[in-house]
Amino acid sequence: MSNIKKIVLITMIFTLSLFMVACKKDVKDSLSKTEETTEKYAKDEDTDISLYIASDNSVTATFVSSFDKYYYDKKELEEMVDKEIADFNENLAGDPLNGISKAGFEVKDKKVTLKIKFINYYDFNSYSRRYIDPDKELTMFVGDYDSSVAANISINSTIYLTSDDSAMNLEEIPTSGYRIFYINTNMDIEFEGEIVGVNENVTVDGNKVSTKEEADNYVIIK
Repeated sequence: MSNIKKIVLITMIFTLSLFMVACKKDVKDSLSKTEETTEKYAKDEDTDISLYIASDNSVTATFVSSFDKYYYDKKELEEMVDKEIADFNENLAGDPLNGISKAGFEVKDKKVTLKIKFINYYDFNSYSRRYIDPDKELTMFVGDYDSSVAANISINSTIYLTSDDSAMNLEEIPTSGYRIFYINTNMDIEFEGEIVGVNENVTVDGNKVSTKEEADNYVIIK
């Protein structure tokens, strides 16, 4: 499991873990007991994260977490999620009036599934660096060629066409309606649109890809 998946406990779970400790039936009021339970929770917790990139370049992150040994109340749990989203929009969103939003929330079969929609890659990067792994400089980008230049994203490796594995002519990208996606960590990502090219670090399965940890990962979508 990647670092981002292991430490994603600090994302939506950064807030939720504290809630879970508070709601555990046999939790004691003492601080030492709370700290002990929190540590045990972190070891037991298992979270997966995946991304969906829409044609408008918005990003939906799905967090799936197992809480096999803990009691929770769905309503209160969702309220904690809503508060974290509100705090992010007030303090970190590029546009506080049009920031991140809850796209789905479900508690079923001892699993919590949370979907958060990000209007743009910028807000996802900010969220990741604040809640997922503050010590890691995760960088993600999705947009057209001109936007990639403005964001200092340049394609520094060969792009191979998914149709026949031949090298793609990068000179076509600025004027042919392609979108460029970049990420520097491993992730499972689904795209709305046709994946026409990737670099050697990316594995393709239909309109989904898996990227490589601590590497430059490029996907060209049309």
